[in-house]
Amino acid sequence: MTPVAVTVATTMRTIGLRALGSSRIVSLALLFGWLIPTPALASQAPSRKVNVVGSFDNLRYTAEHTYGYVVDLWREGNRVFGRLEITHGRQADFTTVPIDNGTIDDATHRLTFQAIAPSGVSYRFVGTINASSVRGVLTRDDGTGRRSPTSDGESVQLRSNAQAREAMHAYATYEAWKADVITKFERAPR
Repeated sequence: MTPVAVTVATTMRTIGLRALGSSRIVSLALLFGWLIPTPALASQAPSRKVNVVGSFDNLRYTAEHTYGYVVDLWREGNRVFGRLEITHGRQADFTTVPIDNGTIDDATHRLTFQAIAPSGVSYRFVGTINASSVRGVLTRDDGTGRRSPTSDGESVQLRSNAQAREAMHAYATYEAWKADVITKFERAPR
């Protein structure tokens, strides 16, 4: 018997309808609206909530310039996504690239992700994550085959930013996250 049939059968026995078979009990329950969700049934529905993993950065500031990276991560089940922000110049001049296809291995804390800019430039990260930092190698590929300082990979260490993490929040679904987070930086002036 399914959990629904067991719950309904128990309810039906309680009200004195023992002689009916389980399929008839379920049919009657559905027909008369007696099937009421119980905590046991509700817990079987998979959670698709998008939770905050964290915000990590290694930003360095001078009087007029900012240098470094910011990684903001969210998670829905095994799916990891977010945004990579890169700056190597003026303080307001950040390149923001959506992160997708990310993974976190809970046993080893291995973090991988790819971020592809609308221009076609892609970034790949392989490293580790814990509550206080993200460490690993960030590789840049501009698709031209030309070498750049990050073509072979740049070793990065990003520290957890508690203040930025507090500004992040959970979403009901990936689609809600994408509509809020991705749409904001796609519409931002460049």
